[in-house]
Amino acid sequence: MDNPKTPLNGFLTQYTQGVLGRDALESNIFVYLSKHQERFGILKIKREDRMDFLCWFYFRLHRAIDSYENQGASFDAYVHSLIQWSIREYKRIESNKRILEEAYWKARQGEWVQEDEVLYDASPQEPAPPLPVVRNKRQMLILALKCCTYISEDMEKRIAEALHMDRADLSRYIKVVRQKRDRRIEANLTLQERIKTQYYRSIVFEARMKAAPMGSAYRSRMERSWKIAQKRLKTIRNRLFSIHQEPSNKEIAEVLHITKGAVDSNLHILRWKWTVNRE
Repeated sequence: MDNPKTPLNGFLTQYTQGVLGRDALESNIFVYLSKHQERFGILKIKREDRMDFLCWFYFRLHRAIDSYENQGASFDAYVHSLIQWSIREYKRIESNKRILEEAYWKARQGEWVQEDEVLYDASPQEPAPPLPVVRNKRQMLILALKCCTYISEDMEKRIAEALHMDRADLSRYIKVVRQKRDRRIEANLTLQERIKTQYYRSIVFEARMKAAPMGSAYRSRMERSWKIAQKRLKTIRNRLFSIHQEPSNKEIAEVLHITKGAVDSNLHILRWKWTVNRE
């Protein structure tokens, strides 16, 4: 009888005994983690981000099962430890995403922005103060495109003014980058559908293989099909895991008609300056 204190251990035992298939094992673990988040410290994450974290963690779980070795600690303890480490990494990744958005405004106060900024006077009789002068306009434009998913119409107007750039041109750049990003997101959804399809194909081939007589040609054919389906499922999962939500440096380079290396180096410099300025 399974120990209620170590339910994941029970799932793993059923898997090693052949009672559960690999996909059923992963599904059972995922469902249990979703329903008992407090047992694994998942409540440390904001409520609205918890399901995103679990979906992100699912791909790590897929690899972690193969790495587990019973050396005294239960599988539950192993997963708990893995989740704690993954939570820290997930928060770091999410923090890095926010850095790019913050960096644009931090940069305006850094050494590459003139410091003789006029204080704002809200008096309607006074003319509007001049915007700070951005010394490296291309650098700021690249950063703005990298953060395009966070740019509102008002921010777009202010960026165009700060860069002394025609707003229509900036709008066009942002629109094209967003379109490229949206196509990747659509590809993401397509991959999710393909994963579901491949998952069910794998189950069907496995069931047919087990039902066929041992040593029969039909069983061998179903076994080959099942292995191919498993391999394709792993490939699609890896592709889905590699898709980023923000615009890629290559997409930005295509829009601005510059090399990807130029985009890489400019963003690297901005990250470094932001880190130094933050310290």
